[in-house]
Amino acid sequence: MKDKITRVSWTLALSLFFVPLSSAYAKKVSIRWQEISGAIAYELQFQKNQRFFQSKTVNQTQWTGDLPTGYYSYRLRAVDRMSRAGLWGVPRSLVVMPSAPELSEPVEGKVFSYFEPKGEALLKWQGIEGVKKYRIQAKKSNEAVLQTLVEKNELLLKELPPGQYTWHVQAVIEADRNMQTALTQKSWDGKSSSDRTFIIEQSQLAAPEPIQPLGELALPKTGKLSFKWKKVEGAKAYEVRLERQSEIQRRPAQVRAQVKAFKTANDSLVLNVPEEGDYSWKVRAIASQAGPESIANFKLDRDYVSKSGSGYVAVSTMLAPYNYKIFSPEFANFEANTSSQAITSRVSGEYWFKPELAGYMGLDSTVFSINRNSYNRLSYEAGGKYHFSLGQAKLGWFLAPKIGLEGRDYHRLVVPDQNQPNALSSTRISVLGVASGIDLRRQLSERWSLGVKFSYFVPLSISGTSYSSQITTDLSYRNLNLGVQGLYWMAKNWGLGLGAFWDQRSISFRPADESRLNSELISMDAVYFFGSLVYSFGN
Repeated sequence: MKDKITRVSWTLALSLFFVPLSSAYAKKVSIRWQEISGAIAYELQFQKNQRFFQSKTVNQTQWTGDLPTGYYSYRLRAVDRMSRAGLWGVPRSLVVMPSAPELSEPVEGKVFSYFEPKGEALLKWQGIEGVKKYRIQAKKSNEAVLQTLVEKNELLLKELPPGQYTWHVQAVIEADRNMQTALTQKSWDGKSSSDRTFIIEQSQLAAPEPIQPLGELALPKTGKLSFKWKKVEGAKAYEVRLERQSEIQRRPAQVRAQVKAFKTANDSLVLNVPEEGDYSWKVRAIASQAGPESIANFKLDRDYVSKSGSGYVAVSTMLAPYNYKIFSPEFANFEANTSSQAITSRVSGEYWFKPELAGYMGLDSTVFSINRNSYNRLSYEAGGKYHFSLGQAKLGWFLAPKIGLEGRDYHRLVVPDQNQPNALSSTRISVLGVASGIDLRRQLSERWSLGVKFSYFVPLSISGTSYSSQITTDLSYRNLNLGVQGLYWMAKNWGLGLGAFWDQRSISFRPADESRLNSELISMDAVYFFGSLVYSFGN
């Protein structure tokens, strides 16, 4: 045996196998070689990215260890009994193959809907440590449509015609050209992921839902009318056509098809409509192609808002918790404060004498109890209101200022004999005054509306006292009423109303001859909850 090993001369018998470890990417690698005469040990070095990063000395003809996925070269030399190392052998290549990539998006069977002729899909998968490139293959109906290499773990596929697609991914390991090996192969494909499918479909545009104008409307004073519809998903523009019903009947079909179309990118459009009459309008959404049309009709009538000869009658029932207060200098400065419940029955109505101008009236009868005694008070009102729209739409806001006369009853309840505290003396005091206010209503649909009412009462005259009285300012000017009401029309002429209102009601007075300076003070504040049955008549 020579005393020095000058070079390792071998025939390598490589046996590679992989055993998954706790690391997600590491592989168990085994390298074996033939025994070299005179060698008592072997030194094994691995190179990656042009850097020797690991050196192992083993005393057998096999090494087993962990290597992450990637491309390596390795070299081997023998060591004799004198710890003298021979020359390095020729570098050999080693490829640690990756596991199959795990697909992330899209999920199996996902449908991508587009309103254009072609769509796109973003493919994603989990990256693998040590892998720089991935091969993606996609098929449509078993016909290859894509095979490409990417350096990311995602790929956006564009310009995809409608259909079902199948795709999978493989990790690709490439040789390092700067590493000196006898390698001829340049790249290796890892295991393929499982196949996954997705679907590209072209959706059809929906027909826009017209919002306004609909039904009968007032003739716009400006001669312009706002057309509005619900937005359609995928629409890039809208096309509107407008015709008078009288012209539709006169024109042949081929001429009607040539009616001018107005286009807009918004969900509304203002057009000139200066004349009364019946109209028909069509709207459709447009993307790469036009969707189906929606047709709506409306009528312009200068007398629309409230025609003469129309009106309504309503019967209502109200329940209210209330608070009653009194201070009476006439009865030894008697003062009391109590609360209870009240029930009110009301009949009201309106009649439109002219377009937008109406008269109204109402009568209330309220029963309330104090100290187990029941009392009744009456209220009545009559006046006029002017009704106008805050916009051009039938389904919109309407405002109605009003003014009229109102009569109210107040009860002066005192205990004339302090020895009989439950024996009340009642005096009905009647007050006449002016009531003004405003009604605001929002028409939500053909059947639903929501209204807010506000009124203020100013007393002018008083009667019912045992002496000539004059109204004072102590409490007489705190008569406010604020309420809200929802109305639902069950049929053309019948409706149901529900609501609530807050009522602040009081009066103060004293003798007209000023023989007593302190004022009588009476207040009865309440919160009413009511339901109404409404009948409409006329036009």
